[in-house]
Amino acid sequence: GQQTADITGITEDAYFEYDGGTQAKTINVNVTPDAAVRFSPNGGNFDAETLTVTATVSNATSAWYKIGNGAQTTISGNSATFTIGQGMQIGSNITVSWGATGATGSKSGSVTFTKIAKQEEPDGMTIYYDNSITNWSSVMIHHWPVDATTWPGVAMEKISANVRAATELYRYTVPTGTEGVVFNNGSGDQTNDITSLRHNGIYKGTGNRNWEDAGSFSGIADIEAADELAPAEFYNLQGIRVENPGTGMYIMRQGKTVRKVYIR
Repeated sequence: GQQTADITGITEDAYFEYDGGTQAKTINVNVTPDAAVRFSPNGGNFDAETLTVTATVSNATSAWYKIGNGAQTTISGNSATFTIGQGMQIGSNITVSWGATGATGSKSGSVTFTKIAKQEEPDGMTIYYDNSITNWSSVMIHHWPVDATTWPGVAMEKISANVRAATELYRYTVPTGTEGVVFNNGSGDQTNDITSLRHNGIYKGTGNRNWEDAGSFSGIADIEAADELAPAEFYNLQGIRVENPGTGMYIMRQGKTVRKVYIR
């Protein structure tokens, strides 16, 4: 349970001495850094047709990268750019490996990129209400001025009884241009006006019309929980959507989760 406070502003290799409590101080360490190649973006998912990647060399006299099973490409100078994704199927991966030689010897590594289906942008702004404190049996949202609702507004959708630990989330997509909302139970209990809105924002009612900003709906646990409630979409291995899949291998997208499945 012991830890330091947040340490920010690190832009290069850094060394710290921990006091065993809550503090750590920066110290100078006389070491020879290893040779490396760093990528931006550093692997992960992408939903564009192609993705441009930059490889940056550090502490090396020579370096190379290799896309999948292709040939090694020598990096001339300190950086190089390349493009991946052309012709890749949704749900497939590609690994970019690297090697670099410097004062401490030769080092190597790799990063993996996954092509996913492009997510549809919402027509408006999706916001969430955390009902874990107010515990209303019904959660309504009144919004204005675009397509303003009549008080007490419209019912919000309950997405899970436990998306996060000890929370109860409801969601609703308000029109683009919405400037304010009020959450309420339709029976006289409500929050004050909320005008500092953002897409995927979570707002928690704390009683007596008070509320607090509870972060954003973007964590892995949030996404996985929401995915379980999302409808499944199926694509063949060429990336073409299939409405009524039969027996065979398919790519299934459910929410933000994409994986290969075999239907018997």
